Amino acid sequence: MDLLDKAIIFATEKHSNMTRKGVDMPYIVHPLEAVAIAASITNDPEILAAAALHDVVEDTPVTMEEIEVIFGKRVAELIAADNEDKMPYIPPSESWKIRKDATITLLQSASCDEKIIVLADKLSNIRTLSREFKSASVSALVLL
Repeated sequence: MDLLDKAIIFATEKHSNMTRKGVDMPYIVHPLEAVAIAASITNDPEILAAAALHDVVEDTPVTMEEIEVIFGKRVAELIAADNEDKMPYIPPSESWKIRKDATITLLQSASCDEKIIVLADKLSNIRTLSREFKSASVSALVLL
C-alpha cells in the first residue's frame, strides 16, 4: 500500500461518523478535496498524504507524534504548518482574527510545500462556503 492510500484510509477511519461544521456532509469529503487540490499542483506523495491528514490532529485524538511515527517526519511537519491553535480558552468569535493573523504570519516564512497544504485546505473551505451559500440562495428563492 502506498503512502497516499495509507493516509486516506487512516483519515477516513479517524474522521468516521464526523460531519463538517454547519454542513450535512461526511467530514472526509474535505480532506479528500484538499488532496485533489494539492494533486493539481504536485504529485509529491508526502504532500498529498499531508493534505489527506491535515485535520486529523486538530479534530481527532490523534497526536502529531503518532503521525510522525506512522507517516514520517516530513508529513508531520507539513501538517503542523496547517494546524492552528484553536484557543479553547477564548470564544471562537474572539479568536478567529487572531488565528487567521497567525496563519498569515506563518505563511510568510513557510516553504512552498507547506503553502500547498494550507492553500488546499483553505480553497476547500472556501468551496464549501460557496456551495452552502448557493444552496441557501436557491432555497430562499424556492420559498418566495
